[in-house]
Amino acid sequence: MIEAYFGLQYASLFGGQLRFMPAKGPMEIWSGIKIANVFKPVCPQNVVNNVEMLKKLPVAEFLRLQHLKPFVAQQHEDCLYMNVYRPVQGSDVRLLPVLLFVHGESLETGTGNAYDGSVMAAAGNIMVITLNYRLGVFGFFSTGTSHAPGNMAILDIIAGLQYIRENILVFGGNSSDVTVMGRDGGAILVNLLLISPITKGLVDDDDGDDDGVMMMMNLYIYT
Repeated sequence: MIEAYFGLQYASLFGGQLRFMPAKGPMEIWSGIKIANVFKPVCPQNVVNNVEMLKKLPVAEFLRLQHLKPFVAQQHEDCLYMNVYRPVQGSDVRLLPVLLFVHGESLETGTGNAYDGSVMAAAGNIMVITLNYRLGVFGFFSTGTSHAPGNMAILDIIAGLQYIRENILVFGGNSSDVTVMGRDGGAILVNLLLISPITKGLVDDDDGDDDGVMMMMNLYIYT
């Protein structure tokens, strides 16, 4: 059996006021019980909807877009949310290893909402987290100045890792045992995180030596 928590804000763009800038701490802070049973808006994007163009796509790409479309109907600039999937534990309660999955789709479309982490969480007895990060021009545009320094998508994922480090214990996750896995364009971002000194202390080995264990993949996955 799997528990799922949808739409947890891990950082905020303050309604778009921080466009092209690093996100800040989440605005959604609560005490008591929070209802987390619906997905939140995804980051702005334009999914191909031209019939003639779709006919020319490879079958795998066509199926991917058809799978994605229902998940990207609701969009908003304040889109930095994550979803947590975890197995229900019985009497043998322990902190769960954490797997953060970074979606791909060429870094222009996509959302963590489209990936159901429940199967992987159940099979591996781990906690699986998916997230949204800024895409396209919102995620990578740069003027070379402090007004738009660029690589906001990467900084979004780092903000997600920081949120995990600070809060995942509440959900029963082990903040000292975090692995990051990316698919397609997400694998590229994971590779960049691997060489970034900013991720020091955010992604760890089982033995806690802080080597930054990460996995990369380039597969089409449909649920």
